[in-house]
Amino acid sequence: MNNWNDEKLKKHYDRTLRHALCDGFFKFTEEELEVPYLDKLSHQTKSYRILRMICLAYELGKLKGIKEIDEGKTPVTLR
Repeated sequence: MNNWNDEKLKKHYDRTLRHALCDGFFKFTEEELEVPYLDKLSHQTKSYRILRMICLAYELGKLKGIKEIDEGKTPVTLR
């Protein structure tokens, strides 16, 4: 998503993404954080992987929420 409706939300998203990539307990890749859905993770069952999946779900949920809030700020134009 290149166009943001609210610059504060873009900064918040970037900060959250940076944290997920390098500052958190688990270091996630950009590929893992690219799509904010958990479908691809549903079949991973090892205990370490489950903990990591939970942390990834948390990070993805935060990123998705910020995007959805920004999308809600889309200007409405009537034709």
